[in-house]
Amino acid sequence: HQNTMQVPKSETSPVIRSTGPSSHMPVSSTSDPSGMLKASFPVESDPKLVELLSNFLISQGIPLEATKDAKLQELITYLNPKSVIPSDNVMMEYVKRQNSIIKPLINYPKAIGPISVTIDIHDDLNEKFLVFSLHYFENIDERKNIIFLKKISNNQINAAHIVETIRREVNVQFHHDVKFRHSVSSNTEILQMIALNEHVEQHHICFYHNMSIFVTELLKVEEFSMGIDVLREFIRFFEPESDLYCKFQRFQSSRNEEIDLPSMGNNSWECTYSFLTKCLVLHESFETFCEVYGIDFYIYNNSFNDLIHLQRLLRQCVYYCRSMSTSSSCISQIIPAIEGLRRLIDREFPFQQFQQEKIQNLLQFSFENYKMQSHEMAVLLDPRFSYTEIFTEEKWKDLESLVIEDFVNNNWRWAINSGIQDTTLMNPRDQILNITCQKMEQRNLPEDSPQNPSSSAPKSINPRSRNRRCIICSQIKSLGEFRDIRKANERLLILIGCLYRKSITMERAETIMKNILIAVCITHIQETLDEIYRRLCITDVRYLNSCSIDRIQNMLVTIAILKPDMTAVSLRDALFEFLDRFDYVRNDMNYGKSILEGPPEASTSFTEYTKRKADSEEDIVMKKNPRKSAN
Repeated sequence: HQNTMQVPKSETSPVIRSTGPSSHMPVSSTSDPSGMLKASFPVESDPKLVELLSNFLISQGIPLEATKDAKLQELITYLNPKSVIPSDNVMMEYVKRQNSIIKPLINYPKAIGPISVTIDIHDDLNEKFLVFSLHYFENIDERKNIIFLKKISNNQINAAHIVETIRREVNVQFHHDVKFRHSVSSNTEILQMIALNEHVEQHHICFYHNMSIFVTELLKVEEFSMGIDVLREFIRFFEPESDLYCKFQRFQSSRNEEIDLPSMGNNSWECTYSFLTKCLVLHESFETFCEVYGIDFYIYNNSFNDLIHLQRLLRQCVYYCRSMSTSSSCISQIIPAIEGLRRLIDREFPFQQFQQEKIQNLLQFSFENYKMQSHEMAVLLDPRFSYTEIFTEEKWKDLESLVIEDFVNNNWRWAINSGIQDTTLMNPRDQILNITCQKMEQRNLPEDSPQNPSSSAPKSINPRSRNRRCIICSQIKSLGEFRDIRKANERLLILIGCLYRKSITMERAETIMKNILIAVCITHIQETLDEIYRRLCITDVRYLNSCSIDRIQNMLVTIAILKPDMTAVSLRDALFEFLDRFDYVRNDMNYGKSILEGPPEASTSFTEYTKRKADSEEDIVMKKNPRKSAN
């Protein structure tokens, strides 16, 4: 077995530790190896090449012996004919020295607040590995995440060994003092094993686990399962190299359409989603092909419509899973995601009452363990979701009281060094008064404008009556008429649209571009969409791939002032994501929608989009005339 290690690329990059007994510390790249290391290398080996090559191979899980491969040697020689490729023994010496001088990953004495851990077990053939990530703070502004991979000796798993291994990674000298506030896992067996461990306070099941339960049950709904089964049987007709498959390829080539058939993959719900999406994209081709060659075994029109709604729901499930699988994801996203799914179900199945109720019941059953107060309090503390229509006004007030009580009753002394010492040093009565005032201000002040020191007490504490000021036109409107723009490329394109319409000056655009978060009227998004479509001379996002590169280059002239490093390719990517994301604004002028009812993220990457003519998936399919024939 070849031990594998991952080299951290930066201070905050995930790190995978060595699993072997001889190397306890992780390998870390260094920009300038010390003289001690240089002295150990043979004269003919460039120390920098040894460092870079060793780090690359280890980070990718490739054995150091790979340097003996003739093709790799040919590549290195081509890049630099003077290079002398180091032997695997030289690189192993470098790795051992790095492990001996590296500092511990976690500076335990400087960590503030609780430490949490995410745990999983990975089975690799006959070996088991403990995979876990530690989440902690050294300052209040940034959460650090470090990932570890440890081989389990003798493949024996027990709670004491798991917790002890993780505690030693936090602090090997004083591991007996290490405790964890939260543990999270998608593996229910692990949670059950460590549930009674005194060193872990709370245990949580991973969001993805519940999502998988929901989607798995969703795919068992008869209207959906029958349609998917028919599609799978239909695809099985086209055996590779068969006469029917060759006919389909010729048929698609004559129409300049995609010739590859959807892959059924494994039994995971993600593969089912990908398979279904590709089938719906090819639906018109399948229809016409069946008519030309007299094939009757295909889905009914009503089944096709059911699958369209299912695909939209699955697309949103994938989006929520991805958005909560990042290094910055947090517990406050869970309830808004569930609420977003609930509203999407209401929109997708308005005329199928029985089906709608069945799916809503599945949703409630699958996520019933996320009704704890801690999840709800987290939503209040997240400015992205607090005081929106997720909860009622009365519910928000109750949560305020719970947050204040939790803050006062729990001795948050760790926050003294985190910039909020003025509150933690107060007595309980003053703390309650101070926090209450802050929460009232949060409910009523626009998020994108500083508090006016001379302003009097808020006139209203009704969250639904909160108004906001647009950063573009400075008009004050209701919350439902705004969208928060956090992505830099979305902010850039909106500003470009406003510049084209002469709504703002270039100086003003440069100032706004520096903001991380801006709030704009939906009307400006609508105007930007219209302006982009007009300048690119297209009418729909699916035509972006065939747009003249000259028109995109013309846009770069203005964009280069705000973002000099953007290329034509990256601009095309940004345009695709922006047009796809805000397509609902262009097609639906109901500006009063809740923020949660915004569009799902683009379901495919732009690279996948360029591989086929049609990317707008179910929206394109719904515009086609379904073939009116029976199965």
